[in-house]
Amino acid sequence: MIYLAYGSNLLFERLRARCPSAKKHSIATLPDYRLAFTKPSIDGSGKATVLPALGQVVQGVLFHIDAPDRSALDRAEGPGYRVARVNATLPNGDADEAFTYVARETSELPVYDWYLALIRAGYDQNGLNPGPELNFPTVPDLEPTRPGRVAAFDALRAAGRSQDITALEATIQS
Repeated sequence: MIYLAYGSNLLFERLRARCPSAKKHSIATLPDYRLAFTKPSIDGSGKATVLPALGQVVQGVLFHIDAPDRSALDRAEGPGYRVARVNATLPNGDADEAFTYVARETSELPVYDWYLALIRAGYDQNGLNPGPELNFPTVPDLEPTRPGRVAAFDALRAAGRSQDITALEATIQS
């Protein structure tokens, strides 16, 4: 199965924690969509989704995942997303059909700093060009034991991004 990641699953270590079979296929773009941080999460914050937007483009990565890992990914993404079939554009201009997740509803919510740090690390890891969509205001998460925050720090650590963790912790202390 080919999955298009555009949010926190761009960071390979984050996705592999959810889907051990994940293998990078290619970077890709999703034309006529924009990245937004408006998917309501169970922790009360906003998470990434893609929304139709004529003329705009979302950067992402295509991953091969084995069918048994699909249900684990569905659980990790949660009921707030629906699965969508999309045509992603490869660097050579060819299209590849993939599945991705799109928010069932959207709302303006605060975005935690650790969540955006995961996405920025994924952009960096995959050589993507962070555009204005990643200059999004965030809030520090003052709950150090929040499961999402702990998992994010684990993924950043596994990716060798301890400097990101240090910066996030410094934000809370100031």
